Amino acid sequence: MSALFVSMPLLAYGLGRVFGVEPRAHRLLAILALGAVGALALALAQTGGDLAKLQFGWGETAFFLGCIASALYPVLSKWGLGRGILSPDAAVRTFWSLAAGGVLIALVGFIAEPVAAMWRMRIGDVLLVAYLGVFSSGATFWLMQRATGALTPGAVTAYSYLVPFVSMLLLFVTRPDVIGWQWLPGSLLVITAIALVSRNSAGQPAVPTRCSEGTQSRPR
Repeated sequence: MSALFVSMPLLAYGLGRVFGVEPRAHRLLAILALGAVGALALALAQTGGDLAKLQFGWGETAFFLGCIASALYPVLSKWGLGRGILSPDAAVRTFWSLAAGGVLIALVGFIAEPVAAMWRMRIGDVLLVAYLGVFSSGATFWLMQRATGALTPGAVTAYSYLVPFVSMLLLFVTRPDVIGWQWLPGSLLVITAIALVSRNSAGQPAVPTRCSEGTQSRPR
């Protein structure tokens, strides 16, 4: 799953080029490739370097389709902003994204999951769902929408390279005995890629959109 997840920034860059919201940027493409290599190195470190453990089946196929959909999210958001279809307010865009997604997930849940199981939820389950809703969904989508107004889709999704790195840090806290030198190359590559993305985004303006966060862009 980690190996598939790190393809998302490269997918966002390619799809952004197709939709015309991502400028041709060989430097950014090289940085994204660097981050992908680092994230893959972390995934391999978790498997102990055993490539046989990186399997691809129906579950992985469904997950990869989800990665494509996630890569399309900032692309379509940028495309909609540029045409004045979406609200210039990041909070409004986030609300409708989560509302639509919540309805779709609820419908799938009612069809595929036993509804009676909800009554067996404990207080810890409720708190975990609340945490995921507020931070993993609400805050994450709001930050992504805020960034979409100023950055290109490739740069926005590049920060997802931090996910396997943060997972490694959590693993270090909970199981320090499994962390070894094999984690170092991937960690350094991911940190370098994120730093280069930040520097590249600060030095190069994103593709101009018709709407920005609360302002109307003016022709030069």
